[in-house]
Amino acid sequence: MDDQLYVSSNNWMRGWYHRALARPTVEALVTDELSTYTSVRVEGAEHARVSEAYRMGFVLRFVFGFAPSRFIRLDPL
Repeated sequence: MDDQLYVSSNNWMRGWYHRALARPTVEALVTDELSTYTSVRVEGAEHARVSEAYRMGFVLRFVFGFAPSRFIRLDPL
């Protein structure tokens, strides 16, 4: 979105999310290319904008126990 790479955690099992924030240098395979990124917690107005763009429907929210969506932005290193 807007030339930024976002990853979301949409359920209560967020171990990977907390590890990515605790140790923000991460690797991710994106379009068949492994790259290194810095993970950044998405908050405030940015979180509202991303949440609106990637809003989950009722069925998915129900399946995931109505857990709030949390986002990480991956900034290239």
